[in-house]
Order: sequence, then C-alpha cells, then structure tokens
Amino acid sequence: MTTIYRKDKACAVCGKMHGYTVLGSTNAFGSCDLDTRPPEMQRSTMNYWLEECPHCGYIAYNIAKPTDVNRDILQQESYVTCDGIAFQSNLAKRFYRYSMLKDSKMEKMMAYLHSAWVCDDVRDIENAIVCRKKAIQMADEILLESSEDDENLRIMKADMLRRTCQFDRLVEEYAEVKLSDDLLNQILVYEIKLANERDDTCHTVREATENKK
Repeated sequence: MTTIYRKDKACAVCGKMHGYTVLGSTNAFGSCDLDTRPPEMQRSTMNYWLEECPHCGYIAYNIAKPTDVNRDILQQESYVTCDGIAFQSNLAKRFYRYSMLKDSKMEKMMAYLHSAWVCDDVRDIENAIVCRKKAIQMADEILLESSEDDENLRIMKADMLRRTCQFDRLVEEYAEVKLSDDLLNQILVYEIKLANERDDTCHTVREATENKK
C-alpha cells in the first residue's frame, strides 16, 4: 500500500512556503526491471520522489534541506530549458533538472535514468535514449575513476547500452566478462542474448533468471 500526505515546507533557496505531497510509504511486489526500476506499487510513485518549488524552480528530494544551490543557478538558460531538450513530460523535466543540480556523478546518473523511465512511460522514446546516453556517460566516468569494480553498475550500464540500441558495443564490451555473482552473470548472459536479437525493449530480472541458455 502506498500512503501520501501533504506538508507545508519552506524552500531552502528562496524561503517561500508551499504545500508538497510527500510519499509516506509504499511497497513493491514482483521483479524489478533489468535497469533496477522497481515493480508496482513503488513503480507508480515517481511523481512524489522530488519536490519542486513553484516560486524559484529549485528541485530536491527534500525542498527544505539546506543547500548550496542559489537562484543564479536556477535562472540559467540551460537549467530552465533542460539543455534545450523538448521533453513531453514535466516529470521528466524535473528529474533532468535535478541532475543538473548535483555534483555526485552517481546521483546525476540515477537522475538521468529516472528521467528516461518517465520518458518510457509517455512513449517519448527519442528523449529516453538521450537521457540513457547521458547516464551511460556518467557510468563510464564512475567506473573509470573507481578503484573498485562495481559489478552492479556494470550490469546497469549493459542494460542502458541495449536500451539505446548500442547492441554491438554491448556485446563487444561484455562478451568475455565474468562477474563474481551468479545472478549478475545470469542477467549479463540475458543482456547479450537480447542484444544479439536487437531487442531494445524493457525486460525484468525474473525473465533473465528464467532464460533458457
């Protein structure tokens, strides 16, 4: 069961009050997508994940939490126009703008991916690909800079490559990869199978585990 409630908060940037719908609790039953998107009911709560100030445009998971973001950043043309991307969904815009406010590459990557999920839902395929490609760039930078091999991130990247129709790149990069976790290896085998079939559609972890090699 998903629960929501209303709460008045002061924006950490402009200080103005506004009533926000806050996600109290939710649940998830079933298998997540290969890119970690959760199943229902959590799947349908994305509209409550971020709070956007209607006065200054600041976006955060908690609008009242202190921040270094200032109004000058929020008034930049790139922020206002989402780098000129004509999103079909205001929620997709919200996640994209949130990515622009973060310094952490992991937070940026996840925000791009969340924006792509929203684009998927409204069949904005072109911009879903744009966002996933930006997420892939962040994933590449994270993996390059990290001293440890983040196998979960590598698997997420594989799925993003497939969902952006970069099938040959996926197969070339992952064909000889062996991971330390059996489940991740199952997912990787399935990703390569799908890539060889030129399949760029959404699939779940359950499908990967049920895949007959």
